[in-house]
Amino acid sequence: MTKLSVLTTIFNGEKYLKDMFESVFSQTFSDFEWIIVDDGSTDNTWKKLKKYQKFDERIRLYKLDTNKGVGYANRFALSLAQGEYIAKVDVDDISKPKRFEKQVDVLNAQPDIDVVDSYVEYFAADFDSEISPRFCSMKNYYDNKVNKPWSSEEIAENLYWHCAVVNGAMMGRRKSIEFVGYSAKTKLAEDYLLFYKMNISGMKFYKIRENLVRIRISNESLTARQFHLISEANLNVKRFGLESFLKSDNRPIVIWGAGKKGKDTLLYIKKEFDIEPVLFFDSDKKKEGSYISGIEIVAPRNIEKYKILVESSYGQEEIIVYLKKYNCKPLLDYYVATE
Repeated sequence: MTKLSVLTTIFNGEKYLKDMFESVFSQTFSDFEWIIVDDGSTDNTWKKLKKYQKFDERIRLYKLDTNKGVGYANRFALSLAQGEYIAKVDVDDISKPKRFEKQVDVLNAQPDIDVVDSYVEYFAADFDSEISPRFCSMKNYYDNKVNKPWSSEEIAENLYWHCAVVNGAMMGRRKSIEFVGYSAKTKLAEDYLLFYKMNISGMKFYKIRENLVRIRISNESLTARQFHLISEANLNVKRFGLESFLKSDNRPIVIWGAGKKGKDTLLYIKKEFDIEPVLFFDSDKKKEGSYISGIEIVAPRNIEKYKILVESSYGQEEIIVYLKKYNCKPLLDYYVATE
């Protein structure tokens, strides 16, 4: 039985094929099959994939007639896997030579771990990407929310708030991943949906504290082109947890953060659950006494009286530390709806 199945789904990725193949072919761990699904590409991806297939018998190529979306393509790829473990490789990322070896070692040595990822490096695909606001945002994201020395327990808590596991650096047990599976209908945040469901099922995560994957930030990627939809997609992943939090008891709701995220969350919970907060909290004294849709903005106070949605763009971690000082519990007393 093959030890590892590597899954890659691609839509119009011809530009980065060379880098991807070189990084996988250079892996020190070699007992793997590589399932590559072309998700209805309209460029030369399929033609170039066929050429690479000739060089290595471990490559299994499949082509979908039309672009089905990343959730469908991943579900299809997973259904073909035969390995004990599953690793994800994205076409625009680069795995360092010892990535597979080190992740397999963790799963072999720790049978209680279901998924392992690692720290990652990020780099810009080109100059335009490097100077874009999105690159700065992603840099901050990886520095503050991914590349951290978290324990498995801390990863579990953070997965309720954001996708603390890097899809392109992920390796997990096939049986664990199949237990949840990819949603065929999901075209954004399919990775977060998978990890979120695995987490609430009680599965355990582990992060290797070493940069094993280089993540390319490009203005041409699917995430970049649909960046404005990511926040809502992540909210939809956490919909059931959010609804349970909002309706768990009769305490009034407060949104902590009177910026764009707070406003977006206000609109979302009104639309989806017909619930309105009684106040906005914000540490910016200039905002105090102002209103958003008729709801007053005040300085944080009387924490124990409310259930709090943490929606601040800045200082989110500091807010959570502050709430924990008041013995506030995640999912019970506070909830982080957006990243």
